[in-house]
Amino acid sequence: EKKSSTEEPSERLTSMLHDTATKLVITRHELDVRLNTRLPRVVLDREESAIGSAPNVPPPRQIAPEDRFYLISTSGSTGQPKAVCGRHMSVINLLTDFEHRSKLADGASCTWWTSATFDVSIYEIWSALLYGRTLHIVPHEVRPNPEQVIGLLASEGIHSTYLPAFMLPDLADALENEQHSFEKLRRLLVGVEPIQEALLGRILCHMPDLKIINGYGPAEATICCTLHDVIATSDRITPIGRPVQNLAVYLLDPHRQPVPVGAPGEMYVGGIGLAEGYWNRPELNRARFVANPFSDQPENDLYRTGDRARYLPNGDLQFLGRIDQQLKIRGHRIEPGEIIVALENHPSVRQAAVRTCQSNRIIAYVTTLEIVEPETLREHLEVRLPRYMLPSQLVILDSFPLNSNGKVDLDALPEPERQVTESIASSEIEQALIKIWSEVLGVSQVGPTENFFDLGGDSIVSIRVVAQANRVGIRLTPNQIFKHQTIVALAQAATSISESKTTESRMVGPLPLNAIQHWFFAQEFDHPEVFNHQLVLTLRRPIETAVLGDRLNLILARHEAFRLTFHDKEQILVDEVPTITITEFPDVATASKVLNEPFQLNKAPLIRAAVVGPETLILVAHHLIIDGVSWAVLVDELNQNEEAIGETVSFGTWTAALDQAAQRGDFRHEAAFWKAQPPVSDAVLPLDFPKVSLEENREATRQTVQSEIALANPSNGHASAQEILLTAVASAIAEWTQTVS
Repeated sequence: EKKSSTEEPSERLTSMLHDTATKLVITRHELDVRLNTRLPRVVLDREESAIGSAPNVPPPRQIAPEDRFYLISTSGSTGQPKAVCGRHMSVINLLTDFEHRSKLADGASCTWWTSATFDVSIYEIWSALLYGRTLHIVPHEVRPNPEQVIGLLASEGIHSTYLPAFMLPDLADALENEQHSFEKLRRLLVGVEPIQEALLGRILCHMPDLKIINGYGPAEATICCTLHDVIATSDRITPIGRPVQNLAVYLLDPHRQPVPVGAPGEMYVGGIGLAEGYWNRPELNRARFVANPFSDQPENDLYRTGDRARYLPNGDLQFLGRIDQQLKIRGHRIEPGEIIVALENHPSVRQAAVRTCQSNRIIAYVTTLEIVEPETLREHLEVRLPRYMLPSQLVILDSFPLNSNGKVDLDALPEPERQVTESIASSEIEQALIKIWSEVLGVSQVGPTENFFDLGGDSIVSIRVVAQANRVGIRLTPNQIFKHQTIVALAQAATSISESKTTESRMVGPLPLNAIQHWFFAQEFDHPEVFNHQLVLTLRRPIETAVLGDRLNLILARHEAFRLTFHDKEQILVDEVPTITITEFPDVATASKVLNEPFQLNKAPLIRAAVVGPETLILVAHHLIIDGVSWAVLVDELNQNEEAIGETVSFGTWTAALDQAAQRGDFRHEAAFWKAQPPVSDAVLPLDFPKVSLEENREATRQTVQSEIALANPSNGHASAQEILLTAVASAIAEWTQTVS
């Protein structure tokens, strides 16, 4: 037997009936005509007399707890619905947990609001009928109207109800305005979407005897696998609580290892609340119902939810959103829920939703309690969110479109309208900036008064704009873009590089060599063009190659060392600002081989860059222009916003200052120490185990280094990890070679 919703399309109903091998359809006449199937059926309004004369006794059938109770279809990624097989014992387990939390009288009145195709309906129906309670079916025409639903709760004296998130502000308003009396309401189930705890607090302060339960769970884990009794009323998303009785929830990393408290992980659910699986979908079952890495019992499988959560310090779970609903905007991973919470914390906002549009920009939608300007909401967000999370556009709607389950239908939200003014530039700088914005933002037409952020700009994009502007002779900083957000305003703040040269001292031409450069050329190396330094960096988050290249080129433009060239032991600063292109490689070994090919010392810049995958950056530079300290400066500037980087001292000024310090004898007091050091020997490093494999020798070396680190006892000093490791290695080598370290 399968109960379907009148809102389901005929084609989908027919597909579900055949997919689930249904043997009998119970329906009514107006629905029967929509079914394109020859399955046997009972049409209730045609067979009332026959049904009324049937024996009033249950059929003689034994039901086991593990038997299938229902099939309920959920949407599938292939476009075909998939049927989840719920079990009797899973439903009973959940309902008894609710009774322990909030016991209702046998004659209590309960509502059935959700669609029959939504698994919450299982809770609504059977939490009433299994306990001898009255079930009030909310009329179809009343369901989408919050005022009418809330009026029904009061007029019918409802004791227990489920309300979707979009109706909760109306319930809070009704209580605060004393529009209705809800004297009998004792249990309120909420959930499905993240809900502000402060909103639930507004309800609780007027109804202290009401038990509000926030539930979370996929259909595959029988309606709710975690429950949270709402008590606190802070400005946060309501936690989803802890596992339902006889269930377990694990937060695991991509390697299926537990994550620590506070760290996000994917939710895996186990226990008797799990569904039997998907009907007739063995491959999908194997993918979603996986072996429990913490149990050797095959029946203790876990369901992989695809949802992200984290543990709060008190052990409660906080829902973070779907893994596949994370927004990825220009390398940033963004949780829509974080933006929604920030918006809903504004006193004028009733409800918020977030999605991306076709140009991969963040669009925020709000319904409001009173008139509020989008710019006011933007200012509210700017002090609460990092720049890359700010929506490109804020759209105010009267109401949100909803699907049949009462959730916000993101796909039905309207595309934001854009009023484009004519791209008429009043100056050459404006004309150049319009072209740059159009290319970088991917917008075909840009008006001089359009807002950079409304067009999809953010802090990362601003770097690309600055880099391209510098290339065409316009001097800008990202900070100027944030202060002057239109073409007109930005053009007034910008200066041409030719103008700025008149106020800055820019060194060009021959420069004296510094001490280390003198040493380098004095060695008369056979191949001086291959004396390279390499740095491999792991990026904290994936960054588009073009964005990373623009960022590097901005840094190269700041430092004179990247304009250095060498001709027959003479050092010359060229006038042209150098740029590099980041190359993509499949692996680090290949990238290193290509990047370390000989440099042409008479051509700037003497640096190359490559990426391997989305998170590895490799830099190779010639030792004539860079050393370990210089790498640290470059990495530090990569990690900072452009406007946060301080002024740099020119290479020529630094070289002259270093030479003057040497002439004054500033370093003479150190000479005695270095002259006292024993001569360097060419000792050969012995192997601990000459006859074993290289890998085993590596393991022995690792253990030796670890023991030396322990002996160093870093807790007694202020040495860095790098210094401790170097000391340990030096100590080990000295011991092996019988030399002084």
